[in-house]
Amino acid sequence: MIGAFLREGETAINVTATQGQDVGLSCPGEATNANIRWWKETESGDTDRIVFHGHVTSDYTGRMSFDNVTGILTIHHADLDDNGIYWCGVGFDDQHEIRLTVHGKF
Repeated sequence: MIGAFLREGETAINVTATQGQDVGLSCPGEATNANIRWWKETESGDTDRIVFHGHVTSDYTGRMSFDNVTGILTIHHADLDDNGIYWCGVGFDDQHEIRLTVHGKF
């Protein structure tokens, strides 16, 4: 599992959004690297690849976009299904955990 590569002493980054809002996630320390890879942890504990070699995979095309210059993953019109743990990094030895919480509209 990718979570095993979280560096000792590093804590997850928590991001909060409101349903329907666009959310930008940036990977710590990798701000200008187009080779950043993004994954989302599934309910079963597996991971879905979101960005690979600078492109959003087909399962997420239209819902998410990736900026090759800034390294930011944007989730468009966030929904409750977007809640969860995201992982990013360039290599397998330098992964970062980002926990996204999307709240419903009030």
